[in-house]
Order: sequence, then C-alpha cells, then structure tokens
Amino acid sequence: MDRSAVARFGPFTFDRTRMVLEREGQPVPIGGRGAALLVALVDAQGHVVTRSELLDAVWPDQVVEEHNLTVQIANLRQAMGALPNGEDPVRTVSRVGYRLVLDGLSARRGTILALRPTVAVLPFVNLSGDPELGFFADGVTEDVIAALSRFRTFAVVARGASFAYKGRAGPAPEVAQALGVRHVLEGSVRREGRRLRVGARLTDTEGHVRWADCFEEELDGVFEMQDRITAAVVGLVEPQITRAELERSGRKHPESMDAYDHFLLGLALSKRLSTNAALYDRMVGHLDRAVALDPSFPQAFVQASWAHQLRRMFGDATPAGTDDFALAEDLRIRALESGPDDAMVLAWSGLGAHNFQDDGEGALALIERAVELNPLSYDVLHMAATVLRQRGRPADSIRLLEGCLRLSPDAPQNAMIVESIGLCHLYEGRYAEAVDWIRRAQAAGASYDHLLINLTMAEALSGANGRGPGDAGAAAAGPAGRHHPRAHGAVAARGAPRWRWAPLARGAPSSRDAGGLSPGAALTVLTFFEVTPQARLSASL
Repeated sequence: MDRSAVARFGPFTFDRTRMVLEREGQPVPIGGRGAALLVALVDAQGHVVTRSELLDAVWPDQVVEEHNLTVQIANLRQAMGALPNGEDPVRTVSRVGYRLVLDGLSARRGTILALRPTVAVLPFVNLSGDPELGFFADGVTEDVIAALSRFRTFAVVARGASFAYKGRAGPAPEVAQALGVRHVLEGSVRREGRRLRVGARLTDTEGHVRWADCFEEELDGVFEMQDRITAAVVGLVEPQITRAELERSGRKHPESMDAYDHFLLGLALSKRLSTNAALYDRMVGHLDRAVALDPSFPQAFVQASWAHQLRRMFGDATPAGTDDFALAEDLRIRALESGPDDAMVLAWSGLGAHNFQDDGEGALALIERAVELNPLSYDVLHMAATVLRQRGRPADSIRLLEGCLRLSPDAPQNAMIVESIGLCHLYEGRYAEAVDWIRRAQAAGASYDHLLINLTMAEALSGANGRGPGDAGAAAAGPAGRHHPRAHGAVAARGAPRWRWAPLARGAPSSRDAGGLSPGAALTVLTFFEVTPQARLSASL
C-alpha cells in the first residue's frame, strides 16, 4: 500500500481522488464521511489514528459528539465487510482510536512504507510524584518522538496515540499488538536530590528487552538537560531497532525476502571494510535487489550507490563490462530525486557529489542540509564529517565525529570514527596527535589498508619512527614500514604533504597498477600528495 492517488490494500482499492472504494473490482458504497474516515486511516499506514484526529478529519471546524464517530465507523465496517480471515478491516484500539488492519494482507507488500518497522514511544513515567517533573517527563517523550521521526527507515506512532496510554500502559507486547507496532520504547524519570535519573528500555512484540539503560544528569537548565537526555536515548535506540530488524531479516528464507530485508542485509555488509571480492558482490546484490523490488525506496538507491563505489574502491571486483562508478552516480541522482528531504539520502548524495563530481559547493550544501534535518543520526554525522575533512574543514569534521562517539559510544564502526579524527589532525599538520588517534583505532581492532597506510605516514611525519619529525623518507627503512609493506615507498617518495582532493572518478587505479593495494587504499596515499594521478602512481608505488 502507498500514498499515491490509488491505494491498494488486501481485497480493496481506494481512489482518493474520486473518493471511491472497490472490493475486488466491485464498488463499495461508503458515503462522504466514510471516505473521509478511510483517507485518514489509509494515510496512517496501519498505525493508530486517535478519535480526536478522526473527528477533525471528518468534521473539520465543527464540534460533534464522539457518538457520531462510533456510528460512522460501524457504517464503514458494515459496508466493507469482513476480511478473508474473518477480521473487521477497521480495528478498535481501546480508549485510543482505530487503525486499518494491514497484517497479513498481500497487496503491494513490496513498498517500503508497508514494510518498514514501527516504534511506539510511550509517555515517560514520573516516579517522584513531583508535578513539575511530570511536565519534564512529557517533554522528553515528545522530544524523543520528534527525534526518532527524523529517521526514514522506520516509522514512529504519532504523539496522540502514544499519550493515550499515559498513566495506564499495560505490558509492552499488549501495547505493541494494540498499536500495530514491532517495538515499544518505555521510560521513567526519578529525582534524587540534585540529580535526575532517567531510565529507558526497548521491547519487541514478543516481550524481549532489546536494550535498556539509565542516564543520570545534574539538575541544571531544564531545556539543556532535556536535549542531552533526548540525544542519549535516540543515539542508542536507533541502532538497536536496526539491529533487531536485521536479525529478523536474517532468519527469513531468501525467497521470502522483501525490499526492506535486502536493504538491511546490504547495509550491514557495507559497514565491513574488506578486500574480499565476494563480500562486495553480495552487498551489491542485496541492494540492487532492494532497488528492483521497490523503485520508490530512496534509501535503497543511495545505499546501492555506495555499494557500487565500495566494490570498485576496495573489493576490486567489478565484473567485466560493468562501470561501478557510473552506476553509483546514476543511483545517487535517482535517490536524490526520490528522497529530497531524507537526511540520509542527502548525506550520502553529498559524499557522492564530492567523490565523483568534485562539486565542493554542492556537496557541502547537501551535507549541511542533512545535518540540519537529522543532527542525531550517527551515519549522517559520519558522512558529513568525511566531506568536511576532505574539503579542508578538519575542525568542523572533528566536531561531528565527536558527536558520533557521544551518540553511540559502543558502535562497531567507532574505530573508523577514531581514525578519522586522527586524519583530521594529520591534514592539519598535528602529526603527534594523528599518531595517537590512529593508534587508538588500531587498538580497537581496525587493521584495514587505509589505517595502516595513514599510520605509516603519521609516524614518519611525527618522528615516531625514531628518525626525527618530518623525515618522511625514513619511513622506508624505519619501524613505520612494518604497518604496511607497500606503504613505505609512498611516504618515502615525498616530503611534507600538501593536501588536495582528487576525485575518485578521475583515474582510480586497479590493485594491480597500485602495487597490490586496493584502489581505495592506493588513493588514500596517492591523493595525499599534490601531484597528478599518473605521477603519483609512478613516483610512489
């Protein structure tokens, strides 16, 4: 089901332009008020619509009793008839409102709006009995709902439906079933002297607690404290929802996977830097399949674009006759056209404009808009920081990278974030700081070509190899050479580097031409020196 002029769900087709409902091709008389109800229920995509919201939709600018709504819902149910499984098509959510039953319906099940998971954020409970703290708890709840709503890979139940459970929420699985969601986020607020303790937990439909944590804050400015707590909760909850959905997709038989499943599996593979060609083929395969199954899925387009870039840069596994860079650019443009207000799409598109078009102004505009739309997205901040670093703004890049570490202190890819901070110091000529940060990333388990090469350069330029600061040529013989056997020649060939970005599309070398390095790793070294790509290859490797 989608939000086009004609919505299809189960045996029904609803033309919102003509306000006509059909069941298996036969017209269903529902009247004007029934059609207005159906528009509101269809637009909610199976989520709860509160009674007050339905009253506003059917009787705008009028004051009517709720009994009128009950009568119109009954009339709509009678006209539509029971579903093939015997259920009413419109389900009552006790003391909250109504939702359209979409569970198990087959029509249009491939669209991302129908497939993406949904989370309900229940009102945080005030455990202190202080009325003022109750207002604070409500404010945190509203902020978390708003912040999570900025992510487009899952949906969030509207505030009205969530707050209908204030003071009377039952077990999380029951609430999840009633609201038609896969995840429920609950929280509590307690005051202890001058400290505020906020607890939160994420539960799935089966009652499994996916995540739980507690945050403590000194009582100071209410709004600043509210912002910090919201950022902490959202930064930790969003990855848990994605992880839970990835586990669900991984349990599916390949033939039953939908666009969202393929998207999640490809996304997970894209976070693993490797030189394994098979990994990149699998990643590209999943994301290309997601695009084929749902051409209206902008996040799949932009991740597929990145997958083709990664396969060309790191896997060196592009099949004969395939131009991964050209495919990546085409997918990037299509993503931007279909998701112009999606922060993730804008961030990845900004990186693509930087990589392939050498369009610094356009890239910076895209990433700045992305950060504005969703400043609490780890991935958005990471992509924006990459562009800022490579466009000569390392200080701004460090600020965003530190934001990533605050949002998700235990994220698996944090070693890359730490290394990126080291690179910012490297580009600014702070070589000792660069060595320190890159070694931290190495200690965290990172060992890919990029890191080893950057550590070689940083140690050589800082004098950490025992040969004196700035003695880059000594890297060929010094201990720094041990980090990567083919990297020391690149550092030895030049003195102190002058950073200048060279677009990847302009002559990225193959691993054979780059002396055994993957193309991306070779470019890490080669673009570090202000010479032409050809001269870099011949002089350095």
